[in-house]
Amino acid sequence: TNNSLVYILGIYRQLNKNWSLGFSYRFPSIEISGKGDFYSSSITTTPFDSRVDRLSEIKSETKIPGFYRLGTAYRDGSRVFSFEITYSEPIQYFDLESTIGRSLIRHQGTINVSAGMELKLRKWLKWRFGLFSNNSTVKEPQINLAVQQPAKVNMWGFSSNIGLYSSDNI
Repeated sequence: TNNSLVYILGIYRQLNKNWSLGFSYRFPSIEISGKGDFYSSSITTTPFDSRVDRLSEIKSETKIPGFYRLGTAYRDGSRVFSFEITYSEPIQYFDLESTIGRSLIRHQGTINVSAGMELKLRKWLKWRFGLFSNNSTVKEPQINLAVQQPAKVNMWGFSSNIGLYSSDNI
């Protein structure tokens, strides 16, 4: 279990009646606390031998990398179009303080993009639609390496929703 503090600093600017621009930076996480357990057993049959490694309450760490976000939007009457690009900083760390059982965690710098639109169909009805990438921050697994490795999964996706407004105050 790990607990960290993450904070974000950003700026938003309405450039004119139609255009807006925003930028933010999420600072790398600050570790508050973290503990983990490790268990490993192995058996050799010739000659017979068994070994168990068990460690409890080891200091552990999970780091969240710094993250840049730049976005813009164009508003024209009943339509809004938006675009955003993000960059996740590279980072590497050991997940456990103990040299027994720890893993070197590596995240590479990664770029993702998203684009969306909002259409006001009626005063009380809006439709939103977006496309996004979710590229993995880990490298391709090495097939010849017989150790635990994170899976690299790059994704493209979409989202859509309908907003129903029951008040003019929203």
